[in-house]
Amino acid sequence: MPRHIVTTPNAPTSPVWSQAVKAGHLVFVSGIVGIDPRTGALAGETIQEQTRQALTNCEEILDAAGATMDDIVEVCTLLTDPADFDGMNEEYAKWFP
Repeated sequence: MPRHIVTTPNAPTSPVWSQAVKAGHLVFVSGIVGIDPRTGALAGETIQEQTRQALTNCEEILDAAGATMDDIVEVCTLLTDPADFDGMNEEYAKWFP
């Protein structure tokens, strides 16, 4: 199955990994962080703001791949501080009701 690298200027980029890889009808996205692609800095000071930006970045990447947030099957989140879980989950629940 041929693979296609997905890129968009509307989300942060990295020289180390692709924003997404599309294989057939599947889109694989990973390494999404709460960085504002316009500034290159973390978006805001709260976990809610950073979660919102990470999900916005994911939405932009999926759009570039021809998909939407409704197409997501699985999400894995990593936090540097477990105390941020409630705040992350507060914003996350708005995106995935």
